[in-house]
Amino acid sequence: MRKIKPAGVAIAGEKAGFTLIEVLVTVVVLAVGVLGFTALQVSSMSSSLLTRSLDSCVNVAFDSLDRIRSNIGDANYGNDFMVDPASGCPGDGSDADAICNAMIDMQFDNATLSVSFEKDTPLNLIDTVTVAIAYTYKGLNKTCTVMDIMNRK
Repeated sequence: MRKIKPAGVAIAGEKAGFTLIEVLVTVVVLAVGVLGFTALQVSSMSSSLLTRSLDSCVNVAFDSLDRIRSNIGDANYGNDFMVDPASGCPGDGSDADAICNAMIDMQFDNATLSVSFEKDTPLNLIDTVTVAIAYTYKGLNKTCTVMDIMNRK
């Protein structure tokens, strides 16, 4: 007569559980997955820092253009100038001083900003103003440039 074994009961001599090789393969697969996820996070953080510096650059450039536009009747309007917060702000209340302080407030004080004017371009009494910002990111020199057309009337 045949013996019937009850369900769920292991008989001595049958294999039960995991082998050491199966456990080792599982650990290796999980380790590769964790390393891949870590590399993804590091890449994401690096891209986030680059995006922040580009965003700050564009914000400082547009802020500079807004300050120049609001003081279009100023005696200094039309004169090219440069701002380098590392060497200190002028402290004279000019556009250059306000821009320098704004750069420091935005924690973008490692940059150099230059403003140039092309008078009567493209038309009479209309000027093209160019703001160029040079900064260093991870040892590389980066530049962002913003141009605007302003009416002197």
